[in-house]
Amino acid sequence: MPHTGTDPFRDFIAKLDEMGELLRVPEPVDSEYEICAWCRHVADDDGPALFFERIKGYRMSALANLFGTRKRIAMALGVEPHQMASAIVERLRRRLAPVSVDAKSAPCKQVVKRGDQVNLDELPIPFWNVGDGGRYVSAGINMGAHPVWGKNAGIYRNMYRSRNEIFAQIAPDHHQRLFYEDIGEGCPMAIVLGVDPLLYLAAGSDFPVSDYEVDVAGALRGTPLRVVKAETIDLEIPADAEIVIETQYTGEMDEEGPFNEFTGYQSERRKAPIWRVTAITTRAKPVMHLAFAGKPPNENVVFWRELEDALALDALQKRFPLVTGVTRPADLARDFWGIVQINPKLRRPGTVRNLLLATTYLMPRLKYVVAVDDDIDIFRTNDVLWAVSTRVDPGRDVFIVPETGGGPIDPSSYEFAITSKLFIDATKKAHFRGVVSMPPREVLDRVRVQLDKLLAARAAAERGEAQ
Repeated sequence: MPHTGTDPFRDFIAKLDEMGELLRVPEPVDSEYEICAWCRHVADDDGPALFFERIKGYRMSALANLFGTRKRIAMALGVEPHQMASAIVERLRRRLAPVSVDAKSAPCKQVVKRGDQVNLDELPIPFWNVGDGGRYVSAGINMGAHPVWGKNAGIYRNMYRSRNEIFAQIAPDHHQRLFYEDIGEGCPMAIVLGVDPLLYLAAGSDFPVSDYEVDVAGALRGTPLRVVKAETIDLEIPADAEIVIETQYTGEMDEEGPFNEFTGYQSERRKAPIWRVTAITTRAKPVMHLAFAGKPPNENVVFWRELEDALALDALQKRFPLVTGVTRPADLARDFWGIVQINPKLRRPGTVRNLLLATTYLMPRLKYVVAVDDDIDIFRTNDVLWAVSTRVDPGRDVFIVPETGGGPIDPSSYEFAITSKLFIDATKKAHFRGVVSMPPREVLDRVRVQLDKLLAARAAAERGEAQ
């Protein structure tokens, strides 16, 4: 099970540091483009989380690339990567509601600023990419509530507007869009940063209305999260958060953007609601959580939907026993490609096509859905493309369904969120003639041990030379 301490965000940072998964950057960095450049490089290399100890012009430090690899998601869950799907499904069989604590015991209340004291300029909100419309809070969890539809925690883009105003660009199919459109002026929303990593993971996946992500995170952790009443709005927020930005909807809209999205392309300027900041509460020495978005790979496409993938696998296996795995590759922008792995021994005529269609019911944003055999590693895109290259007859094994719903920020859609879907059966058919030849497994394993020893010795020697 994951760590069950009372300070999960900072405990996880310490764990990453201990395991060599955190790189501390002691030199001062600029919040304009430079933080993004650091993130771009480590994302391209499957690199570590970044802890910026000093940011020019600001008093607080910052953390980025927290979930830049599946390994770190597994670490947060306290399991190995190959165990994640089964662990998620098992833990989410029930929910754990949070427990309320007194403000005196809530670290997020160590510093409280209201009214004229509120100043977003004190937060190191980065200017990420050239062409962005402004500075963006990109790792904030927006928390809201509705008297009928319940509570919600989701990750949206929040662009700085002024020292006490911020945008929240919420897509039409997301719950908090329903909240503020129905409630109107005065609708409460809190943007929280530096929370339990499992709440961050939960907020990055879609759940039905009223299935509260804080309850989901409690189930993942195996113990309830701690919450506390906000200062100026009628919401409960994570008591252990680093930073809480309390806001209310002004009832006004204005142009927001552009912003370089997780697709790697800049979305256009469009209307977004303006939220007035009514309070900012923090720890005494807060750590600002940042999330880099840009051309994949990036942190967003790695951790988004991870919970959904596990739940989709469970649902598909109940109807299609031949299914052995499901993923949406992060390096292909996550929302667009779905890979389904099957046991070929259980295949029956027509089953694979039915399975491909069923997958888009569970994950409707997909544009491309590929079925592969269980000798393909679905977490290696090269392996999947090899199967497509060598096991597919495009005239027989591919079909298209036009004019279906897709992702709202797909830059290729000819109409907002409308696209075709391409289905590919990349499994071996009865006539398949290919034979894969490899050395015996015991030989591969023995040589792997020898190779790792030689590489470790060389790395040690190089470190000695550098000292």
